[in-house]
Amino acid sequence: MGNPAKPVERHRRLGNPSKLKLPEPIIISEPVTQTPEPLRVLGEKGLETWNRIWQSGAYWINGTTDIQIIQILCESEDERLNLRFHALQNKDWRDRVALRSIDTFILSIYTLLGFTPADRSKLGFGEVRSQSVVDELKARRQSG
Repeated sequence: MGNPAKPVERHRRLGNPSKLKLPEPIIISEPVTQTPEPLRVLGEKGLETWNRIWQSGAYWINGTTDIQIIQILCESEDERLNLRFHALQNKDWRDRVALRSIDTFILSIYTLLGFTPADRSKLGFGEVRSQSVVDELKARRQSG
């Protein structure tokens, strides 16, 4: 039993030292060019999360189909902040249980959206590149 194969991402990052024929990077969808408006009113924490999600996940998040789940995530972040404040003030163990429950829910949504390399890999996206990076590489290849 040998060592497991290196991921394609590592081969690319190292400059493909084994000279393997690597698959073309996957372009999942067109990048989101501007942050959409939330579907419903969000609090401060929810709005902060909304902007961060659309800016950092813009290359693989679909602005049409993923907007509702992102809205739920942001509303949950607002709810978590309020629940945490309440739990710290009242010191009731039920509030802490509820807080851990909402933490688990929030983490599950981040996983669904693919916000770690492992999650993106599970979704079938070994690499995520923006269209502009691919265009830049094509332009370099044509000019060089």
